[in-house]
Amino acid sequence: MMQKRLIIAALVAAINLPMPVLADTANVTIYGTADASFDMTNNGDNPRTGATGARVNRISSSSSKIGFKGEEDLGDGLKAIWQVETEVDLDGSNTAGAAPTNSFLGTRNTFVGLKNDSLGSLIFGRHDTPYKTSDRRLDLFYDHVTDNRALMAGGKGKGSADPNGFAKRVTDIVMYNSPVMNGFKVTAAYVAGAESATLSTQSKGSIWSLAGTYDIAPFFGSLAYQRNEYGTVGTGVVAAANGASPNTRETAWKLGGGYKVSQFAINAAYERISDNFGGGAATAGTACAGLAAGASCYGHKAIYLSGQYNLTANDAVKLAYTKAYNLQDGNAVNTGAKHVTVGYDHTMSKRTNLYVTYTKLNNDANMDYSLNGENAATANVTALAKGASPSAFSLGMKHIF
Repeated sequence: MMQKRLIIAALVAAINLPMPVLADTANVTIYGTADASFDMTNNGDNPRTGATGARVNRISSSSSKIGFKGEEDLGDGLKAIWQVETEVDLDGSNTAGAAPTNSFLGTRNTFVGLKNDSLGSLIFGRHDTPYKTSDRRLDLFYDHVTDNRALMAGGKGKGSADPNGFAKRVTDIVMYNSPVMNGFKVTAAYVAGAESATLSTQSKGSIWSLAGTYDIAPFFGSLAYQRNEYGTVGTGVVAAANGASPNTRETAWKLGGGYKVSQFAINAAYERISDNFGGGAATAGTACAGLAAGASCYGHKAIYLSGQYNLTANDAVKLAYTKAYNLQDGNAVNTGAKHVTVGYDHTMSKRTNLYVTYTKLNNDANMDYSLNGENAATANVTALAKGASPSAFSLGMKHIF
């Protein structure tokens, strides 16, 4: 009898011993995206010299990622939340012969915070701004060389003082997400852009970003605003550069909407960017210094239109058109561009699809926007010269896990 009791006690101990450990780790979710394509790219001929552009074949890893996230119930409806998300280069390198540059943990949206189902969530860390995320779902070709951010959101620095434009993933962010109320949601963020400031006389840069969305099928709508306040050079992540001087600012707002049913989807967005950089620093080849003090240097508007038609339950054709208008609020002649993309998707499962796309960007004579995916180092096609028309044909596969 004693031996049986000892055996039972040992079994109970073996079963119960790991339980606290399992409870602590059971809320961890692993997720990610594996997305790669074979791209045939052309950065466009130089219309001024007649030089022929480079035609290059690439294997591109388009925003492939792996992430870990979880939460802990703290009681009274409050939860601790966290996430660590990292870029993954499926093709093994960002440039020929070079080691991957996105090999560190937390290169993408990474944060810790608190959440209440009735009050919303508050997070601290690295994250996309609300302006960036507000209408991403409207871009039918996002995160590839076909991405509409080639022209939208400042076009990777051609229509903004920031090299990444307004489509930013920023460090040092605090962000609030409201709960969804009858389809409406509000997101607001502040970026501490001057952590390296050491003197009271230094101007301290910052970013304020705000977005509101409405999402009740079949309609989706978004309205977003962002203000980049530039500080003294060397003070942090929002410092004067590319035509912006300390104590200057640039703002952007955009309105987007979409309608989606089983057979088709249509989307549209309008964006307006403005600044007061006139008379500022003449850097990076900008004309800001030659303008009247406080005049708009990168100010312009842009539009985006797209549509999708489902041929079958697993096959769809897609078309998108983007146009960026002249800079300096239309006063800089021939500084706009047009971007057209057509594509075909074949869904193999809920998580896997194949795609074929062709995209071309036509620059005006005095502009050199480039094709850009999220992973610019591997999916970028930089215009050869002002007036060049870069293009790309892609065949790829995307799997979500």
